[in-house]
Amino acid sequence: MGRAPATAALTLMQWYIDGIMPRHDGESNEPMKSIPGMPYHWFSIVTLRGSPQETPTEICKQLAASFSAFSAPEFESKTFQFRGDSSSTPPLSLDNYLLDCDCIMYLKKIYFG
Repeated sequence: MGRAPATAALTLMQWYIDGIMPRHDGESNEPMKSIPGMPYHWFSIVTLRGSPQETPTEICKQLAASFSAFSAPEFESKTFQFRGDSSSTPPLSLDNYLLDCDCIMYLKKIYFG
């Protein structure tokens, strides 16, 4: 697999994206299917806060605005909108969203570099 251009890494950091990983399906340790019977999976975007004061809702709104503002010659611009407010329901633990192996690798990355 080739390395992403430095500008792509900078853009991901500006968008607070730290990783994109398959979504845990909740029933087993398999990737969640977007449509039953199809090979497509749901993915989780793992973000990190830019500061302790930022809320998940603020990060998601910024992410949607950044995705909407993104344009490239080979990409047709779309409009993204954050529609879910998680402030009334606290997020669950990381292993509820990521596959077990991805969760372990991600926690190792965070705590040990």
